[in-house]
Amino acid sequence: MRTLYLLRHAKSSWARPLLRDHDRPLARRGQVASRAIADYIASSHPLPDLVISSTAVRTIQTARLVVARWNPRPPVVEDASLYLGTPSEMLSCIHAVVGAPALMLIGHNPGTAELGRLLAGNREALGGKFPTAGLAVFTFAVGEWAQAEPGAGHLRAFVQPRDLHAQTG
Repeated sequence: MRTLYLLRHAKSSWARPLLRDHDRPLARRGQVASRAIADYIASSHPLPDLVISSTAVRTIQTARLVVARWNPRPPVVEDASLYLGTPSEMLSCIHAVVGAPALMLIGHNPGTAELGRLLAGNREALGGKFPTAGLAVFTFAVGEWAQAEPGAGHLRAFVQPRDLHAQTG
């Protein structure tokens, strides 16, 4: 059994509009959402063994804020193919992982939302939107990540930051 945490980066800041897209940091709201998602995972699911993040500043910051809430802290690996990656590129990244029964991928839309729908085999499974800091949790009845195929993922949870704020607020 394999567990995939598919996370879209948290809300980024537009305070410096001339900054390259790749270099935009998280907004304060994104920092809060990252911590909320981390706490949700820790309270509801096994922790990831490995986190793979896009190389964009906002995804790296999301990853660091998330893993900082966990013990033990899994390694965070940066992968340039996840920056605006297609579902096919993102799936190749997953297939390349050896070991790590629980894996987190942190990417961008539209690729993250499209990959989620592809893995679930159902365009409606994730609803209409995959917001910033949105998290889809999938399980796969496979022994290795290379065997995780489109349509084979069982969607266990789809959580948005506003859902978590409603529970705690």
